[in-house]
Amino acid sequence: MRKVLIYRNEVLPISETFIRSQADALQTFEARFVGLKKIPDGLPVHSNSILLTEDNSLISKVKRQIFKQFAIAPRFLRRLRQEKPDLIHAHFALDGVCAMRLADELHVPLIVTLHGYDVTIADAVLGQTREGRRYLKRREELWRKATKFLCSCKYIMNRAAATGFPKEKMEVLYSGHNLSKYSPAVEPRNRNLVLYVGRLVEKKGGPYLIRAVAKVAEVHPEVELVIIGGGPLLEPMQDLARELKINCRFLGKLMVPEPGNSVYDWMRRARVFCAPSITASDGNTEGQPAVFVEAHALGLPAVSFQTAGIGEAVLHGETGLLAPEKDVDTLAEYLLRFLRDDPFWQTCSERAQRWVWERFNLDVLTQQLQRVYVEALEPRPHEAEDDRYPGRREVQVV
Repeated sequence: MRKVLIYRNEVLPISETFIRSQADALQTFEARFVGLKKIPDGLPVHSNSILLTEDNSLISKVKRQIFKQFAIAPRFLRRLRQEKPDLIHAHFALDGVCAMRLADELHVPLIVTLHGYDVTIADAVLGQTREGRRYLKRREELWRKATKFLCSCKYIMNRAAATGFPKEKMEVLYSGHNLSKYSPAVEPRNRNLVLYVGRLVEKKGGPYLIRAVAKVAEVHPEVELVIIGGGPLLEPMQDLARELKINCRFLGKLMVPEPGNSVYDWMRRARVFCAPSITASDGNTEGQPAVFVEAHALGLPAVSFQTAGIGEAVLHGETGLLAPEKDVDTLAEYLLRFLRDDPFWQTCSERAQRWVWERFNLDVLTQQLQRVYVEALEPRPHEAEDDRYPGRREVQVV
């Protein structure tokens, strides 16, 4: 079986279940996670992951910086060569720059998935960090060397093209979900409950949700808000909720939830999901957030702002309602409609479940990804494969 190295600088953030699910679903390729270090409280991945460093000691930090700057890591590269990979698939453009060095050393094609911040944050902001400066310096090289850029949604593809990514190398590939594991609620829902799940950072728009719920409470005092997640805006959002005197609970990240207290339990319990994402002050926006797909799969309609790629997951008037960005009054109006309009809620709930099977079926999207992998291994017209990747071992594509 052919082998693909799934590359992430840090393996693997807890919020990136979509990367693990995509790798686990592969059928005609064997996936091996590769990175510079493991995140201690991150997602569990295959035990045979290959890492440059195993800890966060000073020596390990120096090793990572040397590799990022000069691609010097003899032992790491030797282990990767022993795997005899067929190609590398990196996630996020900044990580793609590091993976590009590996692809050069291993003489294999490189595929990079663009997810959001990597093409939406302003260059001036990226240039304020060492990682960002390194990326900007090598970005055009990445454009030339990568075989394919997969984009998490059409919005991200358009933003990438505007930045300069080569249009002829780009293709949209939505994140697939194993929809068979989602079972909608069997118990009655709390018809007053609004649910938020996500990081508490600027682009997620949490304060707008709190202000919208406060407006809802003026005419529907029974409304409740549950917020799952953590981040730098936790305390400011708690202060705002107290100031506006709304019925709001902050449950944290729910890393190890008690029975009946998981994210999916709350999605089955809620009446409406709301994550009103915005364009952050540094330009950072969403791609196509997986959490909307998960909510829809469980029969939960959604309300948000019409921002970035959200409209590719939430169908306005069919599976949810999308307000103009930062329009708190309309956001509150849409929340109130789902709390009070039973026929509309039922129609959207049923359509949401059908919609995710149409657009986000993991089996279908895995076939698309494997087709991209196979095409990356095929010689271009009038070009021998050895010319593209000097020293590359012969690969037979079937």
